[in-house]
Amino acid sequence: LRLLLRRLGAAGAGEAPFVPLEVATGFMMSGTTSPWSVAVDGLRARLALGTAQPRPGVPLAFALQLRNDSDRERCFNVLGVTLAPIPQPFHFDLLVDGEPWAQREDLGVTISWGGSFVPLPIGTSRAVVALADYWQRAGARPSSLRGKHRLALRFHFEPTSWNLADNRLWQGRIDTPPLEIDFGSAR
Repeated sequence: LRLLLRRLGAAGAGEAPFVPLEVATGFMMSGTTSPWSVAVDGLRARLALGTAQPRPGVPLAFALQLRNDSDRERCFNVLGVTLAPIPQPFHFDLLVDGEPWAQREDLGVTISWGGSFVPLPIGTSRAVVALADYWQRAGARPSSLRGKHRLALRFHFEPTSWNLADNRLWQGRIDTPPLEIDFGSAR
């Protein structure tokens, strides 16, 4: 996690110059993770879930984690609008028992203009946190599931346009290994 504090506007007369302040820290998420996927052009993916047992009717939070194991910095988007035939606004599908669920059309997602093609340095990871109920199948949401099910994610990225000379661009599709989740019994 990297935070950068900058001054807004120019310094006034007699004010001391402002030096930007940068603070960097790490964090650890406790929970269950699938193994990392096989690398696809140097990028790996996995599914991470919190340790709390899913409760009936409560949306399950999860994270898609992407790691750059390639020989160079990689660029891709994890959400946004594109003309390419990939899931939107999140560029990944939720798979329940191997079946893809569709993203809901009423998702209110804010997409930062500065969030496109943010480089992922070698050996680093990026995580996108979402709720399983952002997806649905036949009108049902994952919070309505009961019993044991296998969850996985399928990350896609194909930009609408790009610079052909940029060898950092990553395009493709990666499936995370699945995790078995017990959503509880019907009551």
